[in-house]
Amino acid sequence: MHEEVYAYMERDSPAYQAIVRMRADHIPGVVLLVDGVEPGHDSAAAMAARMRAAAQAARTR
Repeated sequence: MHEEVYAYMERDSPAYQAIVRMRADHIPGVVLLVDGVEPGHDSAAAMAARMRAAAQAARTR
């Protein structure tokens, strides 16, 4: 599944270019550019895993 999402989100693709201004203009946040992140790194998946672990820990207290 991730491959299809990443293919759609290719930064140079016409599909991405069609929505990039909307994303940039309407999503507040901070951009961090980090050297050394391995190809295929998925920060959203890592964050989701941490959030699930924290929720599970809270339920078992």
